Amino acid sequence: MFLKRRDMYFFQDDIGLLIQHARNNFWQFLILPQAEHFAPLLHLFTYLEFKLFGLNFYGYFCFSLILHFLNLLLLYRILILLKLSKKLALTVTLLFFINLTFVEPFLWFSAQGVILANLFIALSFYFFLKRSIFIYFSILAAAFSYSTGLGLGIIFGLLSLIQGKFNFYFFLVGIISVVIGPLVAADKLGQIIPVIRNPIIDILLYLAFVIGGVGRGVFSRLFLPGFEPRHFETSKTLFSFLPFALIASLVVFLQRSASVKFRQLLLSLPFLIVYPYIWAGAVRFHFGIKQALAERYAYTPLFFTVILTGILLKYFFAKKILNSNNILALMVFILLIFQTVVFHNKAVEFEKRPLQTEKYIDQLKLKIENNEILPDYPLPSYINQPLKVPDLYPILKRDL
Repeated sequence: MFLKRRDMYFFQDDIGLLIQHARNNFWQFLILPQAEHFAPLLHLFTYLEFKLFGLNFYGYFCFSLILHFLNLLLLYRILILLKLSKKLALTVTLLFFINLTFVEPFLWFSAQGVILANLFIALSFYFFLKRSIFIYFSILAAAFSYSTGLGLGIIFGLLSLIQGKFNFYFFLVGIISVVIGPLVAADKLGQIIPVIRNPIIDILLYLAFVIGGVGRGVFSRLFLPGFEPRHFETSKTLFSFLPFALIASLVVFLQRSASVKFRQLLLSLPFLIVYPYIWAGAVRFHFGIKQALAERYAYTPLFFTVILTGILLKYFFAKKILNSNNILALMVFILLIFQTVVFHNKAVEFEKRPLQTEKYIDQLKLKIENNEILPDYPLPSYINQPLKVPDLYPILKRDL
């Protein structure tokens, strides 16, 4: 799961974010938008990280891992709350241990917010199941951690409708979380609604984003690790949607035969699986199908896909369709081996440009140490930031 030391570094938007850290005081940075994301809670944590770690990427990486393991622990607790046996809950939790979808959240500091937001999204679901008042706090915390948590209260309002116990306050908290960002950040906040140029084409792209993200970016990456054919390979691409099609068909079938509470749960989880992609598409759909496979958006859908898988497995064991938890554990172990290999290979590929950035930063540090004047050039294309070399001076100086 880990790369060798010195094999990871900051990537693209990370550099711009670090410069914002160095340029702004705590309160200014707290309300500063990050792309389309108004994320003061994330900025609170990243501010502390920057103060602690500077340009040492491994500090940020370790913090991401801590957040991920907290999500794993919470996943296990949710599965226990849903009355899975401890052995089955642990086996199912391991499905979320490592996955190709984690490349961006783990190795891209700017995407760390999806792990943090997921922690509060998962807590919201946990408190929803327990009918705890703490759900309101976790809904707001998720909304102000990253865009994947924005408007979460609206989703739980819909879930309350499914359960026949409508809660208007969920909707209210969700709407507040959507409007408060633009009110605080004013015109500094980026695009928060879709720009529709061609309604038919744009809507088709939006649907492709959501379907492609959930079908290939989540279900396929979970059950067919490493199998990602090109879009023009029609037959292979259709095959990659097979896990999604099978589980969706099973959920529809069980809606007619299972108990009321089980049907309500089966109907609730798809909302939580699809919701992050719907919102990500709404604010960034103009990137088209390319963004549909973005690893960072798949983190939360994968979390709830694993929960859905867990309750389906519980159903199969209860109906004696499955009998051996040991065979299931072996299958999960084999799947984890494939996931680890795929993750490592993609991580090595991902780090090519970050390592170029590291080499470039080290060269600039050397110039400063030798009292040389930094050239007034744009940053290299692989950093992909509309900045110039002198803009790096605040973070370089701090790290010397």
